[in-house]
Amino acid sequence: MGLSSPEALRSLGIDSAKDIINIISQFTINTFTLTSPHLNAIGITICPLAALINHSCAPNAVIVFPNSSQGRYPTLQVICIRPINPGDEIVAAYVDITLPKGIRQKFLKETYAFDCKCTECIKELALDPRDCLFCLECREGLISTRKAQACSKCGKLGSLPDDVEAKLRLGNEGLEKAEKVQWENPAYALSLTMNLMGLVSPLSPPTSHPRLALMRLLQTLSIESMSTKESDTSTSVDDVIRLSAQVVAALMDLLSRGHPIRGLAIATLGRLLCVDEPELPSDASIEQPFPPRGYQRLVLAKSTLLRAVEELEIGFGPGGGTLGTETRQMLENTDRELAIFERGVRNAKESLKQTGP
Repeated sequence: MGLSSPEALRSLGIDSAKDIINIISQFTINTFTLTSPHLNAIGITICPLAALINHSCAPNAVIVFPNSSQGRYPTLQVICIRPINPGDEIVAAYVDITLPKGIRQKFLKETYAFDCKCTECIKELALDPRDCLFCLECREGLISTRKAQACSKCGKLGSLPDDVEAKLRLGNEGLEKAEKVQWENPAYALSLTMNLMGLVSPLSPPTSHPRLALMRLLQTLSIESMSTKESDTSTSVDDVIRLSAQVVAALMDLLSRGHPIRGLAIATLGRLLCVDEPELPSDASIEQPFPPRGYQRLVLAKSTLLRAVEELEIGFGPGGGTLGTETRQMLENTDRELAIFERGVRNAKESLKQTGP
């Protein structure tokens, strides 16, 4: 702007450091994260009208950029993901709503200076799936990490041992560290995240924090790692598919149908199921029933991609944006592969009939 003195700032109505802080604060709380079609943050944007939308941890709308792909100007859109009746307020989430209530409220208080009292936050949950552990007695039921509560399965009441609390604390601290270095040192972030998963996974279900956040980060890092390797083993691809299936299952429990994050997760799983399967070594044995191989894998890929298209057309609007277009193209490719496979089976059967016994 060519400003070089306090006098120049005064011409813009800025008379003190306090005025500068106020401008920065107003900018911070009224901007939106500009995202790619795959919801990766690529910048920030301002929309005064959309900035009027209030927050709720149970949003009926989302703010997305459905067509922010190369060569197309990204346009902010407010998309309805739940029924909104005349007179209802349009609300969107200012925070990741897969996080536990305590973390959401802390972020909202520190960033936006308000105490959230939305329907989700005032709801008295018997057990929050975002904030629970496997029962330390029966290992089948669930208990809360925040308050003394009887197990949902065996009914026993007990406090968390110090070692369990320490593991959860390490999981949260390690997650924060891995997120900070994931772009500058992805190999270290991947190794750290895998180690943290081994620490917290035996303690908590996939919906719980920090396990879900670690799973999502590990999924991102693993896919990026696969794309940079010269070759992948069948086991590594299948491991990422199994991880992605857990992510999808957890997000389906926590997010409403059509939420963009949920739609993206389903599309990612479908895309992974379409990855060519490397041949297994001749002495290898298939121990895992999931994911399937061959024809059944393609069938599962097709059903997953169909589900993804349905959800993307809700979360990103009609057509599903750029991601919806990419997913439909992958669905068409999968249909062609299935047709080739089925034609090969028919031809083989005809050959057998002709040759006879």
